[in-house]
Amino acid sequence: MYQSNEDAFANVAAQQLAQLGAHPTYDKEQFALFVKNDLGIVTQRINLSTFYHQYCESTSIEERNSVFAHIVSMHQRSLEREMPTFDAARDRIYPHIKDMWAVEQLNLEMRLGKWGEFAEEAWIPCCDIAGSFALTLEHDKPDTRELVTSLNIDRWGVDFNQLVLESVERLALRTHFAFYATDLNESGSKLYQSSWNDGYDAARIMMASAFDFLKVMGQHIFVMPNSETFLITGSEDHLGLFVAASYAESAQDEPKPLPPIPLMLDEERGFMEAIIPPNDPAHKVFAQLKLQYFDRIYAAQKELLKQFPEVLSDERYVSSFMPFQDDHGNLSSESTITEGVPTWLPKTDRIAFVKIRNGEAELQAVGAWDTIEKICPDLLQPCEVTSYPPRFEVNNFPTNFQIARINQSY
Repeated sequence: MYQSNEDAFANVAAQQLAQLGAHPTYDKEQFALFVKNDLGIVTQRINLSTFYHQYCESTSIEERNSVFAHIVSMHQRSLEREMPTFDAARDRIYPHIKDMWAVEQLNLEMRLGKWGEFAEEAWIPCCDIAGSFALTLEHDKPDTRELVTSLNIDRWGVDFNQLVLESVERLALRTHFAFYATDLNESGSKLYQSSWNDGYDAARIMMASAFDFLKVMGQHIFVMPNSETFLITGSEDHLGLFVAASYAESAQDEPKPLPPIPLMLDEERGFMEAIIPPNDPAHKVFAQLKLQYFDRIYAAQKELLKQFPEVLSDERYVSSFMPFQDDHGNLSSESTITEGVPTWLPKTDRIAFVKIRNGEAELQAVGAWDTIEKICPDLLQPCEVTSYPPRFEVNNFPTNFQIARINQSY
């Protein structure tokens, strides 16, 4: 077994890439090489851990040289996949539905430099769909699909919104009616499931009005468990909604699930979350899934926010999203504001206010979010660091008079 220094190994690999005209930069913390093109844009990330392990396990000079040859070969293959021109990519750009958190997570990671030095230059453009979904664009290549980033948009010199319209029209041209209709009972309960299976099933929600002819009970309700599953049922179809909720529940345990939130299309407001009545059997399923979803993504968001300078320097505290279920099965969420602690607060049903006295936390009040916004109109300000899931900057604490009003209202 050959012993080597990680930094020395990385430097040799960088030198070999430089001999090919590449511009590699070594990131010691991530043990990776980031390769830039002539415009200074990072086009490739090479993780060195596996290569380094192979190098240390090698027993001859030939084996060690083959490790570096593999790194060089990987770089050469990436040159064939460099950013295409707009004319070359245009006819292969399609809309893609993603979890809004997946987009925001990528944006936060890039700002933290986890994807190389281009972090501050790049972001993922998208269109907001009902708050929790994001319409992004993908370049559908023969062997892979690449997310369209701001770097693509800037280099191509095109308008993102116009490109979205073109991509939806392009998807419509390759869309033929392809829904499986399942009769769930003899009373007319139906569930329609897409059958395109091309990775863009969920994206066809952008053509929702074209499916108005599908017979449902009540208004059309759309459920997208993942990007390859698009379900349609009716707002008054209890069984259809329950089966759709089951699909959404199963998808949460699979890779890349979409938010388990049913949508409807309002003529004036566009897509919005469909409110399932409490007496509907699907109500509790969707409510439980939604609570679990936000609990999961708020926890993931908190781990990323803890790496920002404001938190590392103790200037800001990242408050947790806390889910609850009472003895009657009612679901809710709560977050906490502590006096004297500037906080990034998650959006929850309730807020608890705490003071620290003699080292002990003393609860001062608990109130509903909407009520607190009215009593303390300047308390909750939108967080500028992240947009989804929503957080709010809190720099003050309610006055004694406001605390009393909060307690009276709850």
